[in-house]
Amino acid sequence: MAYFANLKKNKNPYERFKLKGNPFSIAPLFRNFKDAKECEREESLFMLPQKLEMDLDILLATEDQRILIYGFYGIGKTSFADFFLYLAHNYHNRFCTRVVLTEDNLERAIHELLLCLSSDIISEVRNRELIHPIVAIRKWIADKRYQDFLLTSLAKLMGPYTETTETVQTNQKKDEINVSPGGIGVNLGYEEEIQVRKAIQSYVEVLPLRKVAEYTKDFQQIIQELGYRDIIFFIDEADHLPKIESFIKLLTRAREILFSKGCTFIIAGSVELARFTESLGTIFDRLISLKPLDKADFYTTLEHRIQSQNPALKLQDVFADEALDFIFQRTKGIRKEFLRLCENALGLAILQNKQKVTVDECLQVTNTGEQELVLNLKEIQIKILRYLALREVCSPSDKAFIKDMEVTRTHIRNNLEYLTSQGYVQKEKRGRQSFYAISSQYRSYFAREAQQ
Repeated sequence: MAYFANLKKNKNPYERFKLKGNPFSIAPLFRNFKDAKECEREESLFMLPQKLEMDLDILLATEDQRILIYGFYGIGKTSFADFFLYLAHNYHNRFCTRVVLTEDNLERAIHELLLCLSSDIISEVRNRELIHPIVAIRKWIADKRYQDFLLTSLAKLMGPYTETTETVQTNQKKDEINVSPGGIGVNLGYEEEIQVRKAIQSYVEVLPLRKVAEYTKDFQQIIQELGYRDIIFFIDEADHLPKIESFIKLLTRAREILFSKGCTFIIAGSVELARFTESLGTIFDRLISLKPLDKADFYTTLEHRIQSQNPALKLQDVFADEALDFIFQRTKGIRKEFLRLCENALGLAILQNKQKVTVDECLQVTNTGEQELVLNLKEIQIKILRYLALREVCSPSDKAFIKDMEVTRTHIRNNLEYLTSQGYVQKEKRGRQSFYAISSQYRSYFAREAQQ
């Protein structure tokens, strides 16, 4: 009972380190980029490498751009893009909207852009204070019948739906215990169970790209009346798509939209996506590569995190020097990787009543994580991933590949297809041939394993 009493007191276990909580969350910063006050608080957690400051200045000054921000998984692409949106929306009069792409909505991604934009504009008008200029804007929207346009856009882009109800009747086996003069017996009986299942079927109107371009012009008029210079679309999660080729085809088909005047498109993607786009050439005006942090920026980032909760603390008050060296070498300066390792190692140090985070806690965390990573993989699949981690791309027809794997080409291809379906590997078609590359979030781990 004493244990539960302590839980009810809500005691902070991080007090021993003079912290309010664990400061190393991997959650992206500036997600609510329209909330200037919340983002200002998050600035203390954010460290912008000096080499990106000029890129950010150029992004804030230029319009009608198509920009790809790329780098390894976990490098900080989303936080960098959201930081730009926060500055652009709140201090540079640019109307920003974020669109998250997944495998499910990729086929109608252009419609997803307009749907998010419609919703954000309606929210913007609704949330503004009822002062005279805003009344004028609402009157202008009503006079131009843009209110109908926005609502109709939402209806068309979301699509009407029908709801169906299905009743399913099943018989479940049930053991019945009978008591009789001859003793106790068990009879097998049946119990009827009725389930009601509901399903929603939506019917989305797929608009021609030329019609979408017309919609975009109407949206530009609305946002300019609201006082904004232009529209910025941020397309996020593009590096998590299992089939990069499908996304590249989308970009190629949507050139008329991507080159709309008054619109800037920012896409966060992987190194693999950048390699595809460089081969295509003319889609992007600017490619911004995010690199792993060097050791000085790594130290500064962690110290920013700690001092956001306690300005008097130094990094070495929480971590032993050997632990910091281990974390940097292990994660190669990948932001999400070293934050995750710090977060878990600090929690483990508290559980083990340590005064500082040492190499021991870091080793325990990494060993556990790596065992889970390969838990569901076959030996040949681990071997393939280690081979790919040391190369850019590889074909299953490569003789050196077949020789190293010591299995048939068909067996390699089947395992590559499985690894692709699970997100470990990316597939690229070149004519009739298929080439495979390990996904960037797994490269550092399997490359390290291959070199040991």
